[in-house]
Order: sequence, then structure tokens, then C-alpha cells
Amino acid sequence: MDKTTQTQMWQNLRDDAAFNFQAGQSTIDRKVQILNSALSNAEFMTSKNSDAVNKRNRLFQLLGDIEGVSDVFGSGSGTGTAGGGGR
Repeated sequence: MDKTTQTQMWQNLRDDAAFNFQAGQSTIDRKVQILNSALSNAEFMTSKNSDAVNKRNRLFQLLGDIEGVSDVFGSGSGTGTAGGGGR
């Protein structure tokens, strides 16, 4: 394999790795934006309506799906105080 071919191959591998990393970051960024919007809605976060409680619990499950966040809220059923517990 000549030097030019090797350089092109490595450049393709670097490009693929950068694309895959950025695609993963975009997904995480979208989840964080949605979570921020929901968490800033005081009515949604304090409502005792069963539909709102279910959506709030799902929100915290989604939050737990983001890498590293489950350590903050603990690994459990997702119904602790952060997930709208204390009903």
C-alpha cells in the first residue's frame, strides 16, 4: 500500500468517526433541550393530574437514559422524589 492510499484510508476512518460522534451528540443535545423545556414548566412539574404525573415519570426515565445522569438520581424504579414521588 502506498503512502497516498494509506493517508486517504486514515482520513476516511477519521471522517467516519467524527460523523458518528457528532450524530450521537446531536441526539443527546435534543434530549437535553426537551428536558430543559419540561423542567422549566412549573405547572407541569407540580401538577397532581395523573396524566401529568405519568408524563413527568417518563421525563425522568428519559433523563436517566442520558449517560451519567442516572448516577445523580440513583438507579431505581424512577419513582423517587426526583421522579415525582411523594404523592
